[in-house]
Amino acid sequence: MNYTAQWGVVENVNTFLRSAALKFDTPQKPISILLNQLRLPPLDMDISHPSSEVRTALQAVGCLACYAEPAHPLTIQTKNNRDASRTALAIETNWASCIGVWVMFYIDKFLLADTEPSTPQGQETLDVIAYVIPSLLMHLASHPDPEKAVQRLKSTSQEFLTVVTRTMLTVLEKYHFTWSNWCAAVAGMQYYSPSDRDDFTTAMIDAAVKWNQDVALIYVKHLHRECQRAFTLPHTIDFQGMRCFILLFTACIHPSSPLHMRFIFHSGVKNLVRLLIIMCRRKTLRHIPPNSSDFEDAYAVINLLASHLEMAFAGSPRTVCDVLDGGLIRAILKANRFYKYEVSHAPRAALSEVFTRVLERIATFFVYPSVLHRFLNIVRKVEESGLENKLKTESKPLLDAWYMCKVNAHEVHAICNTMKGNGVSRCGYSQCPMQSDSTGHDRYYLCSACKTITYCSEECAKKSWNDGHDSHRVQCEEYVESNKAGRGQPTHLDTVFHNELARTFLCRHKLEIHIALRRFTHQNTKGFWTSAGAPRSVLVLDFCRPGFLSMNALNVVKLEQFLAGDKRLENLKEQVELIRKFDIAAARQCAVTVVTFVPAVGAGYGANGAWPGVVTTFWDPNYPDEAIFDSQRRSKKQQQFRNEQVRLLNEDID
Repeated sequence: MNYTAQWGVVENVNTFLRSAALKFDTPQKPISILLNQLRLPPLDMDISHPSSEVRTALQAVGCLACYAEPAHPLTIQTKNNRDASRTALAIETNWASCIGVWVMFYIDKFLLADTEPSTPQGQETLDVIAYVIPSLLMHLASHPDPEKAVQRLKSTSQEFLTVVTRTMLTVLEKYHFTWSNWCAAVAGMQYYSPSDRDDFTTAMIDAAVKWNQDVALIYVKHLHRECQRAFTLPHTIDFQGMRCFILLFTACIHPSSPLHMRFIFHSGVKNLVRLLIIMCRRKTLRHIPPNSSDFEDAYAVINLLASHLEMAFAGSPRTVCDVLDGGLIRAILKANRFYKYEVSHAPRAALSEVFTRVLERIATFFVYPSVLHRFLNIVRKVEESGLENKLKTESKPLLDAWYMCKVNAHEVHAICNTMKGNGVSRCGYSQCPMQSDSTGHDRYYLCSACKTITYCSEECAKKSWNDGHDSHRVQCEEYVESNKAGRGQPTHLDTVFHNELARTFLCRHKLEIHIALRRFTHQNTKGFWTSAGAPRSVLVLDFCRPGFLSMNALNVVKLEQFLAGDKRLENLKEQVELIRKFDIAAARQCAVTVVTFVPAVGAGYGANGAWPGVVTTFWDPNYPDEAIFDSQRRSKKQQQFRNEQVRLLNEDID
């Protein structure tokens, strides 16, 4: 529906309601005719040719919807604005007996119908219904006890919440001009009845699962349309409706939601970033004063968009790349007007706090070269444009997060360059002729199916595909299925880089690690004469945090306690067994097992979003054996010493 046609439809609806107000000039008249004359709606009808009975009932319902809103022009015109709360009470009282029955009839026969009206009269009736019903549902704002009124609305049908949610989705999908009214009505019911919020989330998921409505696609398409509208006609943006719309679709964004992967698949992150950028443009809000309610709604919209982005890219380097490619960094640096608004109007710097967390989260994905290189390219462009110098915010944490990101990125990039200079091979073919030295080779091929294994040449890719039972042909399908389920794994190139980061960390903090191991051993032994020795230890490197190359990323824990109690290993039985077997081999070599966690690829790993990407050992031949404090070696030495003491004691006795 284009902009001109939309206003024509609105005028038709207003004409219908003005005509109805001449017939029902008080709230009592429409209720009386619904109760005493019309009663129950017809069982069957043709939506292209609605009967006079159906249109009369619609006039009655429409007048009630208008009279429950004190500021509505018809309410003022008929002088019913002082009785809005009384009208709301009358709607609640007569909801189950007549009003709610007609509302459910209109929703079922018109708004959720499989076909569209083929006549102008039928289309006009549908437009009026789409406008009137959400207005009627918003009578809660005038009711003395809104939560009680919500429960009365639900009494019409056990599926009331699901029906209303499905209708809202249908209106959004068709981009009907009443979409903002429906979002405001549903959001209002959630606001006035907080105990039902989980039920609304369930209704949203049911609409996708049981009724085959692609909720995530509806959300993304509407974001896209609003982006186009905001870009070309910024003065027509309905900030309040957009605020309710984004709030309602939080169920699509959360990584634990079954709708999340569909949202990612439909390029939802890119559309979120695009709308955020448009909202941050000075042109979009140049005619709106900062002390107005519209600016408050615009600020709330940007806050919600930023919060959705924070949740959306929490579990995948791919989505982080989408965020960076979409221009999020430039949006953060251009949001000066909103940072200024926070200082004078907002109770706290909510937007600055969200953007601070977003930057910190981006920094944790620097372990992925694809994210690292994109971020550094953006930093270069930002510094060249002078945009960084124009950043004006009172939020010191946001500034610190930005500069911290730049420092960390350059530090990690230096390690990447060192890895390339040392000739570390990044080819996934185990028999690659350049495994020992690949200096100067920077071009790698990625498997087009699984997007996981990299090769230095097409020849290595072909050989790996046909390499017997260990061929990539066997693994590729498993990788593809894992990616579809949101449980992908880092690419071979990523894994090589993770190994290099772990090796650099262990070399850089060698002395501190030995001290930490010594402290662990002293805390976990009962005395020098024990034969059991210290329990097996494991070095856990947490690369899922900003500044992951600092000692704050290290933790020394008991092996069994780590394998059994670390939540990041939940549902990763294969990795747990791999670590256990690896540690047995490490114990024989008198070494300590090292497990490195990196941000997971995909949202299917739960809220923790971590993947045990690198399992290696820590052993330094330049240090004496005692400095390693391996439990089995220590136990063996203690037993040998004790036996020697016993032998010497026996010699003295003899």
